[in-house]
Amino acid sequence: MKIPIEDVNQAAGQKAPGAPVEEEGKPGDAPPGTAGAHPDAKTLKRKRQAIEKKELPKKKRDEINRLKEIIGNFTEELKQREQELVMAEEKAKRAVADAQNYKKRLDRESGERAKFALAGIVESLLPVLDNLDKATQAAGSDSSGTDQLVEGLKLTSRQFYDILNNSGLERLDVEGKPFDPETSEAVHMEDSTEVEDGAVLREFVTGYKFKGRVIRPAKVVISSNRPQAPEKSTDEKKTAG
Repeated sequence: MKIPIEDVNQAAGQKAPGAPVEEEGKPGDAPPGTAGAHPDAKTLKRKRQAIEKKELPKKKRDEINRLKEIIGNFTEELKQREQELVMAEEKAKRAVADAQNYKKRLDRESGERAKFALAGIVESLLPVLDNLDKATQAAGSDSSGTDQLVEGLKLTSRQFYDILNNSGLERLDVEGKPFDPETSEAVHMEDSTEVEDGAVLREFVTGYKFKGRVIRPAKVVISSNRPQAPEKSTDEKKTAG
């Protein structure tokens, strides 16, 4: 009995002529019958690189935004510091201007004080001038005005000294006291027993000090009362001769 050729081919696993040919699997694809198996290392690497390429621009944008925010903060702080610096410079300029104005005002006031420093003393001396005028008029009226003249001059001298004394002038009190070269100047020596030897016998010119400082020493006569040798008699002189 003859076997049909078609049946023989089917038994050998060969496809009959005209039967559809199945496509072979591509490299990397899961073999038939292994659906759902894990992909290989190359496939995972490609997927990871693709994900990283997608995420990288987003990270860069976040970093750029963060840097922009930091720069913005620094810019605002710099503007604030610049404003504070401008305000400090303006305050310093105003302080310098105020100091200069104050110095000018002090100089002006000092000049005014120096200009009229003697005004008070001159004003206080006007009564002295008035008394001198009165004393002069009294002396010229008649001979009886001599006493009035003397009294007027005494009053004027006392008044004049009181004014100067209030300003710091003092007479030096040296008469009858031991001679002091700091306050007195000896112009003559005179024998006298009224005071101790070397003491001031009398004043020739009054001395003065102003606010504790001697401005004119007194010119004085100094006493000399040292015992002198007794005068020799005529006989002693002859014998000595």
